[in-house]
Amino acid sequence: MENSEVSEVSAPFRQPRPTKIHLANPPLASVLTQARFPQLTAAQTPSWAERLAMALAPNYPEMNDGNEMSVTIAPDGQVQQTQAGNVKQFHTKDRAWHLSVAPNFITLQSTAYPGRVEFMERFEAVLRVFIGIAQPTRVERLGFRYTNRVVPVPVETLAGWIRPEFLGPINGAPAVAGPRLVHALSQAIFSFDNPGTSNQVQDGMQVQWGILPAGAVLDPAITPTPAGEPAWILDLDAFRHFPNTVFDLAAVLNNTQEMASRAYDYFRWIVTDAFLDHYGAER
Repeated sequence: MENSEVSEVSAPFRQPRPTKIHLANPPLASVLTQARFPQLTAAQTPSWAERLAMALAPNYPEMNDGNEMSVTIAPDGQVQQTQAGNVKQFHTKDRAWHLSVAPNFITLQSTAYPGRVEFMERFEAVLRVFIGIAQPTRVERLGFRYTNRVVPVPVETLAGWIRPEFLGPINGAPAVAGPRLVHALSQAIFSFDNPGTSNQVQDGMQVQWGILPAGAVLDPAITPTPAGEPAWILDLDAFRHFPNTVFDLAAVLNNTQEMASRAYDYFRWIVTDAFLDHYGAER
């Protein structure tokens, strides 16, 4: 495929949306969704975590205490982490699914993504359990995040897999002996808010892409890049803030589906058919 060949999707965030194509071996390091809400009164009782653990045990039999981490990436690429609160973490036996619960959020993560249908079914199931015990009354923020990781980074091949503007400094770089590119991370934030409604993005998506060195951490929730090889990263994080909004299960699920579709649409605009075929496109 020539470098000039691009995705079949002519423009992102437009109708009609691209047809969903299942990948047999997707390059996903992580897929997660999160709901945030005000601090819950029920979470302050000693029995809260025990009741939650017992209800989740059939599907998430392993549990540990963790910490919510706040992450900052400095201009030099160094990742700075600070502790933000205590979290209960639940895991499936095969460690492919992870559920993190705190007094103000719930996060479901998969490191072996089976597709959106099963992912959303699992999210609905854990939300129903959580609602029955914690009784959240309002939702403040929802998010859906796909983190793609291509390892190793075949520069010549990658040029035929993604749009040229997402190659960054490796675009056109000859594969010759000399200095190696070890870190190049770009970021874009899109706002879907009506113009003039807020100085802060309330309905948006953050996109990060580029090269991370071996062992680098994009986020504490995601395993580091494998040792010995740099990785090309495409991180799509869609989010919505909800001022003073009732926690309604159907609305939470519908908004989560919409954000997942938004992130997928952008992914399909970035990658080419060659990328999809390499990862087992089932058309």
